[in-house]
Amino acid sequence: LREIRRHNISPGCIAAADKGRVGEGYILGNDVIRFKTLNKIIAQEAGCKPIKFFLPISIAHRIAKRMEKRAAKSGDVPMMTTFSVYNLKRNNQFDCSKAEQELGYTTRPIVETLRDQIAWLKGNGLI
Repeated sequence: LREIRRHNISPGCIAAADKGRVGEGYILGNDVIRFKTLNKIIAQEAGCKPIKFFLPISIAHRIAKRMEKRAAKSGDVPMMTTFSVYNLKRNNQFDCSKAEQELGYTTRPIVETLRDQIAWLKGNGLI
């Protein structure tokens, strides 16, 4: 169970139910990581080439709009949406220190999580 606690968000949910204060919310997150850093880690762990060029958000937004219009006409699902672009550009810096202090919540390094996820995807023939 000790190993599961390091790798699973479930113990954080259980701790919130057992130790959390009524009416309070707890963010069960990890460290903030930039998209370019995430790309580099994934490339290293998966043994593939990293993405070399990132579209500016304004261009990604225009492309997403076009994809949504085409998808609406064809009935297909767009590969990228304006909502997904919005989520990439907004501030996603969440603070889990309250959960750490009040619940004893802990996380593990993001590299370990990505390594396990990549291994699972490879093991299941998904990459």
